Amino acid sequence: MAFRHFSKTKNEHQNIFLINLQRSDKIMDNDLTDLITVEELCELLMIGRNAAYQVLASGKIKCFRINRIWKIPRISVNEYIKEQSHFA
Repeated sequence: MAFRHFSKTKNEHQNIFLINLQRSDKIMDNDLTDLITVEELCELLMIGRNAAYQVLASGKIKCFRINRIWKIPRISVNEYIKEQSHFA
């Protein structure tokens, strides 16, 4: 039996982004100072660590570092997703 590789379409990825955005908006309602880790950023955007560090270093997501630890406000991630999507 042959196995087929099914990849997600662009629309499916956008729908997943919106679901993640809705989840994070619900969390943001509770705490406006919520910070996430690089690992959580990777999960939200469905990207690898290298891509996450490139996005952070580029300044596309507003964040800051304390020593070697990245501090990423969840609201900045939400804004980035809205800017990148066609649904903004």
